[in-house]
Amino acid sequence: MASSSSSTVEHSNFPIISDKSSKENSEAIDFISNLPEPLMCHILSFLTTKEAAATSVLSSKWIKLWTTVPVIDLQEAEITSACNPLLSITAPSKYITDEPFTRFSYVMNQVLLQRTAHHLKKLRLVSRYHRYNPAHFMAWLKYVVVGDVEEVDLALFLDNNIDLPITFFTCKTLVVMKLCGNINIMNVPSSIHLPSLKIADIRGVPFKDIFPINRILIGCPVLEDFSMYLMASVPDRSLKISNPTLLKLRVSCLFCTYDVIQLEIDTPSLKFLDIEATAILDYSLKNLHNVVEARLNMLVENGPEDRLFHIFKALHEIRYMSISLFTIQTFTKTFDLGLPEFSNLVRLVLTISYCDSKLLVKLLQKCPKLRDLVIQKETFYGDRRLWIDPKSVPNCISSHLVEFSFNGYSGSDNELGLVVYILKSGNLLKRVTIQTYYFLNYMKDGIRIQEQLSRVPRASSRCELVFE
Repeated sequence: MASSSSSTVEHSNFPIISDKSSKENSEAIDFISNLPEPLMCHILSFLTTKEAAATSVLSSKWIKLWTTVPVIDLQEAEITSACNPLLSITAPSKYITDEPFTRFSYVMNQVLLQRTAHHLKKLRLVSRYHRYNPAHFMAWLKYVVVGDVEEVDLALFLDNNIDLPITFFTCKTLVVMKLCGNINIMNVPSSIHLPSLKIADIRGVPFKDIFPINRILIGCPVLEDFSMYLMASVPDRSLKISNPTLLKLRVSCLFCTYDVIQLEIDTPSLKFLDIEATAILDYSLKNLHNVVEARLNMLVENGPEDRLFHIFKALHEIRYMSISLFTIQTFTKTFDLGLPEFSNLVRLVLTISYCDSKLLVKLLQKCPKLRDLVIQKETFYGDRRLWIDPKSVPNCISSHLVEFSFNGYSGSDNELGLVVYILKSGNLLKRVTIQTYYFLNYMKDGIRIQEQLSRVPRASSRCELVFE
């Protein structure tokens, strides 16, 4: 017979909790309940509204605690589920219908009415309803603006676009704005004033022109982080991003039907830049001397490839750089155009389809102080070209390189040639990490790869070879 002191006994895949375990759980709940109420409220703010409301059954002290949380986080899937505690707390049975949006709308209204917190810090709504009343969304947003909201996160995937209230674009307290889906920002006022906005993330929002983006950027005097993901066609031929306070910028129009001819960036304070583009034919980059890190994913299918080199010239002072496979493919077409020297670059991430010794040497010769090189192999693009040992070794490999990583290693002769070249040439290497491709059989291929690479002579006696 099992001892009564055992805390958990497994039976038919269901845990049977002993009296001792129940007592421990009760003591844990009592400990949390004795915390100061502001601290308890802060803990609940990390949960969704559904999860926070579920704590009301713990004890009398918890019954109304969720209404003091300055966060509303409602998601369609949670609201429409039959076991949603919000339904039993906020809605009498006569209001619980089978129509999803009616249920969602009633719960949302009741959550707003039952709130006792004077300040609303965050509103997050996720909805995919096909039948909905846009007036409800408008009313909710007007309410939170009046409540001095600091963060609004909307992910609305509806049949038609919904408008944002005009007051939304003059909210003095808004710090974070995330908009995704069928949200119409074409009706933004000519004068936007968001004096506290620091983070703006706009994804998949339909545009008829680019003017609203320019207005938003002009109307945010302390904006630090701006992300824009374009998803549909617009007639504009130029996109200008100009802001003196911007620190991080992400622009993506990858695999979309945009016909943006020129992207102009003028951001003197920028430190991080991430560009994904297939539809941009020209770039005008100004005041990027403070950029520390850049991620470049650009496919050039039509037009002059030298546009990429204008970008690299503008970014020649960066310290960290990631270059995608598409960008690498453009490199192979433009060897003779030359590259600027990246005299401050210490970390380089290259996504490749095969190991091209000519390309690698040409690029690394322009990175004299490189300390960390990462190769990410996209095996599904496959290439059986042979590795040709370079006749020279770039100075960064022999005199500066400390770490080298190869992700997606499959053991081909092409890949082996590169790793051997690095091991034999890196006089200061401390760590070489080999991450094998996921489809490999570890017992067969993994051990073979480890044994093969472990036998390769290393120029650095301190070099550690790590397999993942």
